[in-house]
Amino acid sequence: MIRLWFTIVVLLITTQLFSQTKVTGTVKSSLDQKELYDVEVTIVESGETAKTDRLGYFQFVEVAAGNYTISIIQDGYEPYQEQIEVGEEPLDLGEIFITYDPQSINVGVITLSADELASDEASAQSSVGLLQSSRDVFARTTAFELGAFWFRPRGYDNKNSEVYFNGTRMNKIDNDRVDFGNWGGLNDITRYPTEITYGLDPSDYAFGDFGGVTYFDTRPSQLRTGASLSYSMTNRSYRQRVMATYNSGLNENGFGYVISGSRRWAEEGRIDGTFYDAYAYFLGLEKKFNDKHTLNLTVMGAPYRRSTNSPNTQEVYDLMGTGYNAYWGYQDGEKRNERVRKNHEPLGQLTHHWNFNEKSKLTTTLAYQFGKNGASRLDWWNAANPSPIYYRRMPSWAELNGDIETANDLTNLWQNDESWSQINWDRLYTANANANERDAPANYYLVSDVNEDNILSFSTNLRTQLSEDFTLFATLNYQNTQSHLYREIDDLLGGSYVLDQDDFADAGIAGDSDTNNPNFQAGEGDKIQYNYEIDHQNYNAFVAGEWKLNNFELTIGAKIANTSFQRNGLFDYYRY
Repeated sequence: MIRLWFTIVVLLITTQLFSQTKVTGTVKSSLDQKELYDVEVTIVESGETAKTDRLGYFQFVEVAAGNYTISIIQDGYEPYQEQIEVGEEPLDLGEIFITYDPQSINVGVITLSADELASDEASAQSSVGLLQSSRDVFARTTAFELGAFWFRPRGYDNKNSEVYFNGTRMNKIDNDRVDFGNWGGLNDITRYPTEITYGLDPSDYAFGDFGGVTYFDTRPSQLRTGASLSYSMTNRSYRQRVMATYNSGLNENGFGYVISGSRRWAEEGRIDGTFYDAYAYFLGLEKKFNDKHTLNLTVMGAPYRRSTNSPNTQEVYDLMGTGYNAYWGYQDGEKRNERVRKNHEPLGQLTHHWNFNEKSKLTTTLAYQFGKNGASRLDWWNAANPSPIYYRRMPSWAELNGDIETANDLTNLWQNDESWSQINWDRLYTANANANERDAPANYYLVSDVNEDNILSFSTNLRTQLSEDFTLFATLNYQNTQSHLYREIDDLLGGSYVLDQDDFADAGIAGDSDTNNPNFQAGEGDKIQYNYEIDHQNYNAFVAGEWKLNNFELTIGAKIANTSFQRNGLFDYYRY
């Protein structure tokens, strides 16, 4: 009898073991039907987990027959559960769509790199994707620990990356770089992009580039709802930041809005003589008419003023230390910096989202951006270079000429006389006052190199899943940029006027910047030295297909583009 019962138990165990099979499936986002990578799928009863690959595919092997619960919990998506029954045959759950929910994003404690906090120049961020939240451990570490300025993924500059807001390409058309200052301080809006691709990974919205693509969807329904108020302190470009954001979400009538604003400032940054004064604003309106049509209006801008610091040689560092800045000097007891950057280029967009069905979507955006970007500096005419770090003012220049005594005297001046080691504004005003007595042009004056852009953009993007294994992408873009570049006078520094001539012109030649206006006596606000316009147009279109073949993904695409530009000189320069 015991032997009989033993035989029965062995048979039951053997049957159970041989009833084990495989459970597979693919996890996709309900927002755009795109496969989700690195999502954790759990069998609740056994606690066994599996993660999706880049095709969204997951599998469990050797699952015993029985009834189970599949659970998927992913940041940014509603929790998902499904009851399944496992038999003797492999079970394919097919496509599992989980619902996108920006409310479920776990903000937590966010570490901000100094470069992200001071994101107002393209030079400070060599890679777009590094500044955003990402599950990629390597990218996250390089962004938050090293900082984007100190690390360039694969050695590429940010001109090899592309940034899009609602389909509008934000790379400047003249140099292909991204000016992060256009949305600096709007961290609540740009913290969670809709898409980040690295390298040549395929994108739903663009043909792509070596540095990848970052895409932002600014609809209120795609951002975290509610109110937030934050205050930050740092010891880098600026000292303090206050930021406030409110997102209403969509109401029962399908209308929603989001507003955000911030201010960043510092009386003086970590480097002597630098200040920072920046604002930012954002307004997003969304009207969802039905399941097929949605309109989105976006307006944003980030005006700022900030001073910069000088590049120095090792000799200067040895004399004055690493915090030295040659661009400032005392005027009436206050520090004044000659190099001040000013920027304000607001952007307005109207975007239409058209969902033909669950598998096809057309996004069309009309955008207009305008504004002024300027950078000031000291200029002079028939006078000595006013820069403290001019090479003839350095001890090494005297040593090179064998004058050791003068070199020692210059070293003493650098280390003990601030009127020598910094800009001497009083001397500049005195020189101009003496010029006024002779009815002569100003010797010293402040100028700004200005770029005024007016950018009209149109883009339309189609994404359609033609079959279970094939998705088609197509995009058409047009951008027209009207640029006006010139140098203007900011401050005469007590002088009467500036003679707009080249003081390096050959003897007997007037050297007028504009021969149509000879001997031009320019005042504050007048344009001097150069003045021209550029009409720049770009058309491009691409189409791409994405196939899923078992454990492989194949993307084939083609792009056609045309770029034209014309320069219109407004000055007839004497050397032309």
